[in-house]
Amino acid sequence: SMDNRVYKVLKKGYHHIEAALNEVVIFIKPNHLVPMAKPSLCINELDESKLEICGYVIDEATYELYQDDGFTKDYNAPENRNELKVIRKDNTFVFSSTQKLESKLSIRARKQRND
Repeated sequence: SMDNRVYKVLKKGYHHIEAALNEVVIFIKPNHLVPMAKPSLCINELDESKLEICGYVIDEATYELYQDDGFTKDYNAPENRNELKVIRKDNTFVFSSTQKLESKLSIRARKQRND
């Protein structure tokens, strides 16, 4: 579930991480973002109205979101690309994008565990 995520900041080095077969473990580098949506069987069923941005933001992170219409191959068109940016100021996160988004983004600051 998207609500049952566990976030940890690990020190550099080798780690043994246990995960069940129905779990996905991802690693996010400092100042990087990963947009996520609830799972769907195909891209046409993907609910882009509720994207959630996961990231490890120390000061500023960006992500280039490419939105494919599924028909054209005009992937270089500027209207198909959107730069998402999160800036951290103290304990506040400020979100911006180069194009207006049709979706509502959820940006939640979570306390992290340092292991």
